[in-house]
Amino acid sequence: MLSGAAAATAVATVGALIVESPVESTPTTPDNWLTVGGAADEQSLPGIEALRASVEPVVADPDVVDAAALIKAAGLAEVRAEQEAAARETARCRSDVAEFGPVKPWVARAGGLLRCEFDIATVGGVAQRASASDHPRGLAVDFKTDRATGDALAQCAVDNMRAYSIKYVIWRQRINHGNGWEPMEDRGSATANHVGHVHVSFHARTGSATLPSC
Repeated sequence: MLSGAAAATAVATVGALIVESPVESTPTTPDNWLTVGGAADEQSLPGIEALRASVEPVVADPDVVDAAALIKAAGLAEVRAEQEAAARETARCRSDVAEFGPVKPWVARAGGLLRCEFDIATVGGVAQRASASDHPRGLAVDFKTDRATGDALAQCAVDNMRAYSIKYVIWRQRINHGNGWEPMEDRGSATANHVGHVHVSFHARTGSATLPSC
């Protein structure tokens, strides 16, 4: 064993002896960068929510079906279909004026409208009558009907005299030239007194381009 003097000489000869103390390294963990300097609240770190939003999957909100809206849409579609079907049937009905015979065009238009509007099954147009009648000239139409329907049809014709180019209306032994109903003489029979049919006479001129309904 070397003495104290010998040991000093050895150190001087060999050189300075460097003694290093072991340094404990800080373990690195996947979350180490989040906890430098001690534990921290994740929610307080800047940008953490944005980072999460960028990596977390986004779940789409489920589609919400409005049952009431669907029922309403279906109902409207059904109503439109019914209206279109009714319009087609009305157009077909008004164009079918063969029963009127060769009446004037405006008579056929107005007569067709009235027949379809009040669902009249039996009508009469051109026919031989007394010399004072408008039937032989194609300027009159008869609508065979019951009391209630006849009342409504006759009033419709009176209300639209100008548009339909109507001269007068006879119904149940009364006549109307546009100034109210007036009684007529008894002609001897229900048919001659127009009890079962409405008689509509027209002017020898066209009416409005668009005919109003009742």
